[in-house]
Amino acid sequence: MKYESRLVATEPAQGQLGATEATLYTVPALARAARVRVVLNNSHATNSNTVSIYYRRYGETTSRRIGYFVLAAGETAAGELGPLAAGDMLRGMATNAANVDYLITCDQESDV
Repeated sequence: MKYESRLVATEPAQGQLGATEATLYTVPALARAARVRVVLNNSHATNSNTVSIYYRRYGETTSRRIGYFVLAAGETAAGELGPLAAGDMLRGMATNAANVDYLITCDQESDV
């Protein structure tokens, strides 16, 4: 049996950051995220929000902060990272819960 690697664009996660660190996206089993794109928007009309983005490797209990910045009211930020392995997680938080919207899209690679 021959196996091929296949790249599939997905839209796996969207929501709002909470005030404590929480999982935003987990790479599915038997897949790799070749490229992950994260878009963040501070939807609050007047408050700025400090945002932290974390990476947690599959099987580990400690997250590593990979992004830390302030979004002014109404400001948007975007970035890319990858590759990530099956079970790896992106996590995040903001100073004010439910003020920062996020959208995470990725190109997942799986063996077929």
